[in-house]
Amino acid sequence: MEAEVLRRALNRLTLGVLVCDEDQNLMWANAAALSILAQEDGLELQNGRVAPVTCEDARRWRLALEEGGTLPIHRAPGRAPLSAQILSDGRLGTTIFLSDPERPGGCSACDLEALYGLTPAEARAARCLADGESVAETAELLGVTTETIRGHLKKVFQKTGVRGQPQLVRMLVSGPGATRTDLRPTG
Repeated sequence: MEAEVLRRALNRLTLGVLVCDEDQNLMWANAAALSILAQEDGLELQNGRVAPVTCEDARRWRLALEEGGTLPIHRAPGRAPLSAQILSDGRLGTTIFLSDPERPGGCSACDLEALYGLTPAEARAARCLADGESVAETAELLGVTTETIRGHLKKVFQKTGVRGQPQLVRMLVSGPGATRTDLRPTG
């Protein structure tokens, strides 16, 4: 029962979590980590072990597996690197946290409406910013003017208590955006 609750909780994270044994064999991975591994872009499974694709990353990876650490994992040209934080305890194994800067956050516009009392239009604008869109890109995506988006953001700032876009994005990505809301409880 406790293991199932823990598994479900870890699967809701937008951060990839990999658990390896003392020989670095993959024992478990959450949904976000499996999605990253399935891309085979930067990391891959080799004989049951997680390994970087590039030789340069592989050298740093091996050192981090022994000592722990944080490192970039390079991907195909034009793609932002993954970030890997490795927590190593030789006897107990290793836990690896993976972050993909290209992966959209987990918080939906509906969640933002419920959490902060935003209108649907305000929530959509906030969601676009949290996904890395500019004000101009958000306006184009939503089919409105940049002035309309700025008006929505002014109200979003008031309702959330933040002072500007960087603070809003940080709040959305680190708070409600850290968990996936596209997953519904099962069984």
